[in-house]
Amino acid sequence: MTSAFEADTFLGGESKLEVFNDSGIELPASQSEFNALLEIIESDQKVGFRYVEIVFVDEEEIVRVNKEFLQRDYITDIISFRYDDDPALNDAIEGTLYCCA
Repeated sequence: MTSAFEADTFLGGESKLEVFNDSGIELPASQSEFNALLEIIESDQKVGFRYVEIVFVDEEEIVRVNKEFLQRDYITDIISFRYDDDPALNDAIEGTLYCCA
């Protein structure tokens, strides 16, 4: 994967955001805009992020991920995977978002 930005921290220095762009298309936002979006989500939804990975991919790759992990053979906008141990706890969310660019 090609990192679009270097890993960054936000909200107290413990949360991390990493953005990858494997789509070949220019990203719709800057690193600071992605960080600001996550800060808004944390504040409005009363959650905390430990690590979030956003991966922008093309249609072929989103179909591959969808088929491999969800057994669905079609294009979709976003696929999310949550990695933290207890999904009931929203204070240290870890996960990956695959976004079809």
